[in-house]
Amino acid sequence: MTYTVTKTYTKQDDATFWPWEKEGYAGGLDGLKSSGKLISSTASEDGNTRIHTHKWASKSDWDDSISDSTFRTVSPMWKTYMSLNNISCRIVEEDGTVFVFNSSSQAFEKE
Repeated sequence: MTYTVTKTYTKQDDATFWPWEKEGYAGGLDGLKSSGKLISSTASEDGNTRIHTHKWASKSDWDDSISDSTFRTVSPMWKTYMSLNNISCRIVEEDGTVFVFNSSSQAFEKE
């Protein structure tokens, strides 16, 4: 059974890059796509808001992705960049679980 996760990012202005636009910050999902764990990934952008919808092969594949070595390498850089540039993020999982990025602690906290 597939599992959908939606991430909504918001930045303050057009001059600020999204984290995945910064050199060395992209490609974190490539291995998960090639392994078949991440079935699809779509994005839509409206000004300074970008929504990513990820369809995972299962909830456990989503949960496992957080332990992925590439993710664990890139994640701290993204969180620092997001904090320094006032980029917010809200993650909504298919089961209703919601996480919100706290820029002070540079961590996602359950809502």
